[in-house]
Amino acid sequence: TKRWEASQMESIVLLSKQEGYDVVVLPDEVQRSPLTSTLPLDVNEDGNQDLILAGNRSQNALKIGQNEASYGSILLGDGSGAFQYVPPLQSGLQIKGSVGAMVSIKNSLYVARCAASLSTYKLNPNEN
Repeated sequence: TKRWEASQMESIVLLSKQEGYDVVVLPDEVQRSPLTSTLPLDVNEDGNQDLILAGNRSQNALKIGQNEASYGSILLGDGSGAFQYVPPLQSGLQIKGSVGAMVSIKNSLYVARCAASLSTYKLNPNEN
């Protein structure tokens, strides 16, 4: 049996380039809770890829406890591989609970949460 060891505990994004890829560590504000869903999307319609992130874990082992410090995050991409964190009061995201998946259809964001109802957000690109 092969034994694997973690060498990177921060949330990252891998950006492809001609000679392989670049590892970009995401901003500190999104490191507070596990990420379980990442949606690449041009949120502010500036032509650069942005990221919508969500996560949390409420079904951890009893000795670890719940890990629900995130309400979702938006990171605006600048086109060069850097991302700017958008504060929740500005983004409007208030995703509570453990997130299983996210999908964007037209101008709506649908968030599937574990053992909870579906959350829906209207995307307003001109407000970011």
